[in-house]
Amino acid sequence: MAKAKRGLLLSVLTLLIAIAVTATSTYAWFAANSSVQATNMQLTLKTNTSFLVIGANATAPATVDDIGSNVSVAATASSAEVLPARYDAATSKWQYAAGTSYTDGAASGGTYTDIGSSALGEYAIKYTFYVGLASNSESDKANLRVAGLTAASGTANGTFLPAVSALVSCTPASGTATVIDFEDVNTNTVKGTNDAILATTVTRATVYTIEVWVYVNGDNTLVKSSNATTAALGSFTVSMTLTVD
Repeated sequence: MAKAKRGLLLSVLTLLIAIAVTATSTYAWFAANSSVQATNMQLTLKTNTSFLVIGANATAPATVDDIGSNVSVAATASSAEVLPARYDAATSKWQYAAGTSYTDGAASGGTYTDIGSSALGEYAIKYTFYVGLASNSESDKANLRVAGLTAASGTANGTFLPAVSALVSCTPASGTATVIDFEDVNTNTVKGTNDAILATTVTRATVYTIEVWVYVNGDNTLVKSSNATTAALGSFTVSMTLTVD
């Protein structure tokens, strides 16, 4: 969850008026005032809080204010049963493969088959979130990043836990999406060179769409038929924390 700094910075403009009066007997008819008044001084109260908010709205919010003020939100999509798969960043394709043998989960012959978009739901569960800096945040921020991912076993035991993975995509209001593949959620292992940064600049009042595909990484050596016992097959839960620098 986003950790928001707390506190208010009050900036007050003080007007200093200096009056020099020269009085001599020659200019005795000048009267020196004993008081002066300055009016219409204005101050603005601002916050130095950078308030990162997140929502799981059913439809894309038009503005960041439509997200609400949540710093933690539960995914709204239903869970589903999935088969092992992998994401090929070079081709931006989801793929599956047949295992070499009952005890060896490596792709038979190193051959992978692309998964069509209509069938992807059998291999990965998609969740959509919306994040942004609240419009009253002090300033734009750098580096919207995945600060942490964790996975826990639900009805399954921990056999396949290291294979629980997440593909995270961030799309700003305008621009190209950034995609990061975490092939082992619990170690936050990133496939590729990206340092878990989804956006290098986070602009106030801008909505960023975060899409997460949760899947079981078929390239993990633990994903083999001999491990697919009744106890090992079951549910897992994944949590993600996003931060700004």
